[in-house]
Amino acid sequence: ATSAQIKDCKFENLYRGIKICKYYYHGAADAFTVSIDGCGFKNISKKAGVVIDAKGQRAENEGFAFKTISIINSTFENVKDGEAYETDNLVPEVSNNEVK
Repeated sequence: ATSAQIKDCKFENLYRGIKICKYYYHGAADAFTVSIDGCGFKNISKKAGVVIDAKGQRAENEGFAFKTISIINSTFENVKDGEAYETDNLVPEVSNNEVK
């Protein structure tokens, strides 16, 4: 499995914070993990702090390209509609976050 960790980052005064997408992925389901830990999202104008597009072009019955996506220890201040994340059905694991 492949993983990415985004840690202690700041995203301020942007259109979007992070977009997690495997749009062209056609391999085995549940292949990737992503962790967002200790990040700050502030003044994100058009999207939630984290946007998850896990399904992409995969057939409905093949599942997601991601095994897990976790968002922990992060703050979200003045993000679109007060949303920490928006998703296409893959619900991230969330813990110890603050939405202001």
